[in-house]
Amino acid sequence: METEFIANFGCNQQEAEELAAHAAWVTNDAPDPITVMRKLSSVIVSSADLGPKAVVDFDGMPVAVSEAEGTPTRDQLTLLQVFRDKAGLRT
Repeated sequence: METEFIANFGCNQQEAEELAAHAAWVTNDAPDPITVMRKLSSVIVSSADLGPKAVVDFDGMPVAVSEAEGTPTRDQLTLLQVFRDKAGLRT
């Protein structure tokens, strides 16, 4: 995840580690992953700071994470589809 933060958001290593730690903390008592992905997707898609290209670029991050240890699981593919549906991206 840290590698993806660095590559896609221009973070340095320390910032990426802090973002990953924050993500872990935020999700500690998080609801089910689909609910979380719907909320995250809404934030990303509706962000005034992110244009259409950034939304498309973001799609590559969870894909890379899901493929980090091999073929994505069915659950991971479901989460990817949640974002793509919310963002209006075709698969």
